Amino acid sequence: MIFIGIDIAKYKHDCFIATKKINDQFSFENSKSGFKELLSYFNPLSKAEMIIGLEATGHYGENLKSFLTLHGYSFMEINPFLVKKFGEAQSLRKTKTDKKDAQMISTYMRSVDYKAYHHQSYHISALKSLTRLRSKLISMRTKHYNMMTKVLDVIFPEYKPFMKEQGYSETSLYILKHFYSPKRISKLKDKHYEALRKKSMGKFSYPKFVKLKTLASNTIGVTQDYQLFKLKTSIAYVEKLNQDIKETEKQITSLMNRYPTKIQTIKGIGIISAATIISEYGDIKLFQIQLKCYHMRV
Repeated sequence: MIFIGIDIAKYKHDCFIATKKINDQFSFENSKSGFKELLSYFNPLSKAEMIIGLEATGHYGENLKSFLTLHGYSFMEINPFLVKKFGEAQSLRKTKTDKKDAQMISTYMRSVDYKAYHHQSYHISALKSLTRLRSKLISMRTKHYNMMTKVLDVIFPEYKPFMKEQGYSETSLYILKHFYSPKRISKLKDKHYEALRKKSMGKFSYPKFVKLKTLASNTIGVTQDYQLFKLKTSIAYVEKLNQDIKETEKQITSLMNRYPTKIQTIKGIGIISAATIISEYGDIKLFQIQLKCYHMRV
């Protein structure tokens, strides 16, 4: 067998190839020319005999993994912690250098069962990226929600308790974007109600419309220009974030439809929740294996 260790870095990668006859050690750039250089070392070797190990080091190795898969090479990702623990018992690791890291990964590959990266791992990687992006976008939106609430606490403190919303609905955003101040809200006409009724799909009733106008007329809030500016700014950000969140969810749904799982059939778990579970925990079947191993140790 041929044991190959690749240590991943931002601008270059280090590789160690161990065969029965020779050991090759070299560095190659994280670029097209660098990947071609790697192929020049791999081409004379038999793919069936190659055991390739990469440390799981975030996004820096994504392009290399795609390149290897495209050219028909299988590989195994390794937890850096496991390699570190393995290396603590090896004299080879007395000093830390990238080249010795690559050699240690190659040595480590001799001691473990080779489990090649599954073709759906890229699907899981994409899901992880998208679900985490969605989470960040929602977090950003929440910050602007909080800023909007702070502004309303000053200029129209009756608004949020009256609307009884967790965040801000499309109807609420429409009101605050187009009429923003209590004075303008108090002067809404029946033609404006029709727009709000359509926006809310009939949920915003006429009595509620009248009550909101009354509250705006009698608010204890104080309208200040800089507060209105903050409100408008946050609304603009929230609208953009809502679009980005919807588009991200479309991307997630598209991936999930291409690779359906049994998790999606569990009652109470929606497609976004299922995607998050899969992206963060991977193949659920692995837990059975880990559980069996645990019982064997006990």
